[in-house]
Amino acid sequence: MGVRILSSDEDGAVIYDSVSMTAFGPVFEDQDEADEFLTWLHVDARSLSDAALRDKVAEFRSREEDAA
Repeated sequence: MGVRILSSDEDGAVIYDSVSMTAFGPVFEDQDEADEFLTWLHVDARSLSDAALRDKVAEFRSREEDAA
């Protein structure tokens, strides 16, 4: 139990809490992006406020763009 990824080939991916079955955070491009974000995050995404999670996603995407 914990944070999981729900994905669709056409509509992207979201992360969700498998305990409460509640999706949260942004829509990711695909399952790979969501998985890479959760690996990069190094904390339980459920522990972050909405604003902090948005900031972390923006930071992650910025670092990914810089690396490309």
